[in-house]
Amino acid sequence: MEVGFQHIDAKPHEPIRIEQVFAEKPGGGVVANPSEDLPPTTPVAFDEEAEQFKAIDKTDTTTIPDYVTGAWVYAGKGDQLVRLINGANLRKETAVITKEQAALIPTIKLV
Repeated sequence: MEVGFQHIDAKPHEPIRIEQVFAEKPGGGVVANPSEDLPPTTPVAFDEEAEQFKAIDKTDTTTIPDYVTGAWVYAGKGDQLVRLINGANLRKETAVITKEQAALIPTIKLV
């Protein structure tokens, strides 16, 4: 008997990065087209010249982050509207933001 069954492997599990959100920018914000995919909890800072947010690299210790992203921002898709969080409990094991960067946003806690 032919049933046409086909097995498809499950997608890889997306790690939980955000435990609890209690403050965010109303309406989100526009993040400039990134050169690589940015996962949730990537720190971003407002760029006055471009009037949009730009991702902050982990090695950048001079730029003060304003928010962290609340969703994926994909490379090659242009400027994207995304949820911006400035108050949350983030998992320190899976969050993209460093301890030093998290310390610059007083309402972001790594738990």
